[in-house]
Amino acid sequence: MTSAIRIGWVDCQRQMRYATGQGVDISEGGLGVRLPVQLRAGALVNLELALCGISAVGRVRYCVLVDGEWRAGLEVANSFARDAAAWM
Repeated sequence: MTSAIRIGWVDCQRQMRYATGQGVDISEGGLGVRLPVQLRAGALVNLELALCGISAVGRVRYCVLVDGEWRAGLEVANSFARDAAAWM
């Protein structure tokens, strides 16, 4: 999986934020993403696959620092993984 993923979320100050991450893996229930910023575990996020126009709502399951970048596990609330797999 090498597709760019745009992620939107509301931060602690109730401001809408966006970051572009790199997908690293995908499954039926979610995906792993490398990001330049930390996401709060439990936060709701909007996901958009830049190349194909697929979007979904998800929840941050974890976000840890690995080799100088953030790695987040995102649980997806709809069939994003099945639709997106064709574009990876």
